[in-house]
Amino acid sequence: MIALRTSASRLMRQFGQMIAPYEHTGALENLSDETVLELMQLTRRAIQALAHVYGPEGFNIGIN
Repeated sequence: MIALRTSASRLMRQFGQMIAPYEHTGALENLSDETVLELMQLTRRAIQALAHVYGPEGFNIGIN
């Protein structure tokens, strides 16, 4: 299960959204296939919501 953190605060509108797995590993490649799929599905949902509200020309997706 993934945690989707979203907020209407000025800071989050200015700097973005954070999607983080509950499953903790030292590397992305160690996450289960189910968790990776859920991460990408939630990322896609966040992009769709942000595109609907703000209508940007594009998005930058970062993974740390």
